[in-house]
Amino acid sequence: DDVGFIDAMLKGVKSPKPEVNTLCADCCKAVSAISTTSKVRKWILAEYAKSNAQKERTLFLDCLDEELKAPDLQPPFEADDVEALCKGAGKEVNDENKLKVYKVIAKMCLRFPSLPRDSATALLSTSVRSPPSKMSASQSTILKAQLDGLCTLSPSLDDLKPSLLKIIESGEGKSTAQLESVIALRL
Repeated sequence: DDVGFIDAMLKGVKSPKPEVNTLCADCCKAVSAISTTSKVRKWILAEYAKSNAQKERTLFLDCLDEELKAPDLQPPFEADDVEALCKGAGKEVNDENKLKVYKVIAKMCLRFPSLPRDSATALLSTSVRSPPSKMSASQSTILKAQLDGLCTLSPSLDDLKPSLLKIIESGEGKSTAQLESVIALRL
């Protein structure tokens, strides 16, 4: 079945041969995009939340992204899918994957507006509400992705976005208490 196939392909992703990695990863993404049951998605989300291997985690996010691109996505994503993704995202340490997961979360909630957004909003808002006092370029990029995702989930923040971007781009991350309390109120 599809889950067994992806499981087998995952072993290929760990191969030391780059051409085998790529082929197996492409097969996983193709199956995700055309799967007509939620079984593959549930498995991918559960594995993403468990896995500590960066290559696997990247592939799981790519699979979810491919699925979200499908024009006729059936069955729709459910509340526990968002919870599982946010749980996995909370332990993400790789910068590139952080960018991916924030985009996938925003895309998922935008595609299915009835999904509960509390976990996603909490995950995306933590750093935006109190940015670190000194930021590297990659931290700044990740924070901007979080801000984009947050504005997608909470359009009421759109008018604050320029002020928040200015704080992020300054690299100092000293958000005023007033701005932070406004964000808290609107969320």
